[in-house]
Amino acid sequence: HVVKKKKARVELENPDVNIGIELFNKRAYLFNERINGLGGLPVGIEGNVGLLLEDKDSLIAGILMLKRGCSLSLIKKKDVDYGLLKKFCYGFELKEYKKMPDNIKAIVVNDNIDYIKKRGFKLTVFRPLIGYTRDELEKWLMYA
Repeated sequence: HVVKKKKARVELENPDVNIGIELFNKRAYLFNERINGLGGLPVGIEGNVGLLLEDKDSLIAGILMLKRGCSLSLIKKKDVDYGLLKKFCYGFELKEYKKMPDNIKAIVVNDNIDYIKKRGFKLTVFRPLIGYTRDELEKWLMYA
């Protein structure tokens, strides 16, 4: 189709333009540019976890769990704008809860290497920021 429309030649060894085709939902998408994202697993394939939403660090913890393929249920403890999370889970709805929903099997918290809080949860607790220093988290927030 492209060769006919543009009267172009196919040159596999030294192409002037790379054209990609992706097939999705019985449709074909043509593109000539790739934009690398954060990488990771498709959102939702690893199940749903609760994100304890307390501050900006919680947003980073949520993004890291999205990269690991989890979908998020937001347990809001404070009024935090979570618009940033929406950018990373396109096609998935983020639901807000004031208390822990019954269907949650694990909780994500914002503890990092400089600050670990004792938590009283009877669930598995994920601490994706545990290896990050405060300086590293500040850099993350600059790019987010």
